[in-house]
Amino acid sequence: MASITIVTLHAFLVGYGSTRAAPTWDEPGHLTAGIAHHTTGRMDLYRVNPPLVRFVAGIPSTFTSASQALPAQEYPGHTRPEIPLAVGYIKTRGGEFMRDLTTARWFCLPFSIVGAITCYRFALELYGGLASVLAVCLWCFSPNVLGHAQLITPDVPAAAIGLIAFCFFNLWLKNANWINLLGSGILLGLAIGTKFTLLIFLILFPIFWIIQTGHAIISAFRLRGHGIGATGRNKIQRFLSEGAQLICILGLGLLVLNGLYGFEGTFQRLDSYSFRSAALSGNPSGRGFIEAGNRFSSTPLGRLWVPLPQHAVLGIDEQKVEFELGKPSYLFGRWQHGGWWYYYAIAVGLKVPLGTLSLLGAALCTLATRRLNAIEWRLFCIAISLFVMVSCQDGFSDHLRYLLPAFPFAFVLSTRFAANSAPQWARVVAIFCLAMTIIASSCAYPHSLSFFNTLAGGASGGPKCILGSNASWGQGILDLIRWQKCHEDRVPLYAALHASYDPTDLGLAYRIPKEGVSIEGELTHRNLPSGWYAIDVNYLYGSAHPIPCGDGTFGTANPGFWTQFQTLVPERIIGNSIYLYFVPGRQEDDE
Repeated sequence: MASITIVTLHAFLVGYGSTRAAPTWDEPGHLTAGIAHHTTGRMDLYRVNPPLVRFVAGIPSTFTSASQALPAQEYPGHTRPEIPLAVGYIKTRGGEFMRDLTTARWFCLPFSIVGAITCYRFALELYGGLASVLAVCLWCFSPNVLGHAQLITPDVPAAAIGLIAFCFFNLWLKNANWINLLGSGILLGLAIGTKFTLLIFLILFPIFWIIQTGHAIISAFRLRGHGIGATGRNKIQRFLSEGAQLICILGLGLLVLNGLYGFEGTFQRLDSYSFRSAALSGNPSGRGFIEAGNRFSSTPLGRLWVPLPQHAVLGIDEQKVEFELGKPSYLFGRWQHGGWWYYYAIAVGLKVPLGTLSLLGAALCTLATRRLNAIEWRLFCIAISLFVMVSCQDGFSDHLRYLLPAFPFAFVLSTRFAANSAPQWARVVAIFCLAMTIIASSCAYPHSLSFFNTLAGGASGGPKCILGSNASWGQGILDLIRWQKCHEDRVPLYAALHASYDPTDLGLAYRIPKEGVSIEGELTHRNLPSGWYAIDVNYLYGSAHPIPCGDGTFGTANPGFWTQFQTLVPERIIGNSIYLYFVPGRQEDDE
C-alpha cells in the first residue's frame, strides 16, 4: 500500500509539474518530429535520438487539428530541420502550443511510473521490504527524475525502459525459457529505441551471459579430445541452447528497433553511407564542418550489411559530429571550448541530494563485509559502464541528464545498505538518508530541473559551478509570463531567455537591447537602458548561446553585456532560473 501511495504521489507531482514548466530547449523539436512521424512517416527529424518517446508524445496532437499546423516547408541542407520546423509550428499554434505540449507530456508520464514500479520490484527481490520502499522513493523523489519526467525528452524513459529490459534479461539468465526470451528481446529493442546510449546493452548482455556460463565453456575445452560424459554433454548442450537463445534476444531487439523506424534503410551496405563525423568519414576533425566521406568505402568492412535503420546510423553520426566539433562549456566560473572528462562526477556531487549520495556511499562501504552477488555485479557494471561512456564524450559538458539512464541501477544498489540482513542501526540510517532526500527535493519542487544540493550552495549557488540544462533549460519562461500578467505596469521588459523558439508566440512581451546581441562577432558594452531585465542564468554567467530577440529572429548573446548584471542585486528570481533586475536610470560603465 505504501508503494502505491508513493507512486501515485509521484504521478501527481510529475503531472502538475508538466503544466508549470515552459517548453525546454529540445521539446518543441521532439514534439513536431513526433507529429511528423505519425502524419508523414518522416524519420529524418530529430534522428540524433531514437523515435520511441517522440512517437508517444506525438499521439495526442496527431489526432487533433494541431497536426494541421505543422509547416509543409522543407529545409534542405539544414542539419537539424526539426528546429525551424518547431519554430514555425509554435508560431502557428501560438498560445495553444502549451496545451499540445502539456498533453504530450502527460502521455509520456507512464514511462516514469514504469521506472518507479521496476525499482520497487527489483529491490524487493534483492533486499526485501524496506529496501524496496527506499528504491521507489529514491526514484519518485529524485529531483533529477522529477524534473525530466515532466518533459518529453528521452532521458527518464531511457532510464525506466533500460532497467526493466535488464530485469527481463536477468530473468532469462536465471531461467532461459522462451517467454523470458521474448520479453527480454522486445524490451531490449524498446530500450535502444529510447536512447542510443543503451546500445551498450548489445555488448554487456552477451558479456553477462558468457561470465555466467563460463564454467560450461571451460569444461567443454577441457573435455575436448577425451571422452565426454553425460554431465559434460549436458553442459555443452545447455551452452549451445542458451547461445542460440541469446542470438534470438539480440536479433529480436534489433528487429523491434528497426520496426520503430519502419525498416527504412535496414541492411544498407556500410560503404553506401555518407558520413560527416571524423570517426566515420575518415576526414580530419576541425572547428568547422567536417567534409562528408566514408572511411569504410574502400575496405572489406564496407561490404557489410548494417542491421540498423538508415536514420539510426546517420543519427549516431550526427551525434559524433556535435561532440567532435565541440561547444563552449562552463565549470566553476571558467568557459572553454570542449568539456572535461570529470565533469559528470562533479555534476553528480552537486545535483544529487546529499541523502541519496550518503546512502549510495554507505552501500559501497558494505563491500568490505559483504561481496556483491552476480546480480549486483551486473547492476554495478551497467551503472559504471554508462558513467564511463558518457564521461568519455567530452566534446562539451552541459547536461547531467545524459547520465540519467544509470540512475535507477544506482538507486537499487543503494538500498543494499538496508537489506533484510542489515543491522537495525543501518536501517535507521537509511531512513534518515531518505528523509534528507525527500526534504531537499520537496524544497525545490516544482522547479526540480534547477535543483542543486547544499554542497553547491542550493539553487542560487549552483549556477556558479555548472550551467546548461543543469541550471536552466528555459523552463522558467511561463513563470515569467505569469509575473508579467500580474505586473503590467513594469515596462519596458528586456529579456535574455534560453529558448529555441520565440517566447512572444506564447504571450510574453519583451525586447532585447541591441547591446545584448553581438553583431558579426563584435561585442559591445554600453550603458544600461532603464527598465526591467529578465536574464536566464546561463546568460548571466557568460553564455554566448543563440538568443531569441523577441521579433522572430535569433542572435548571438553578448556575454559582456549580460554578465555585468552579476554586480547588481536581483529584485527576485523566477523559477530558480531567471533573474529579474530593475535599472532605474542610465548606469555608467566602470570603464
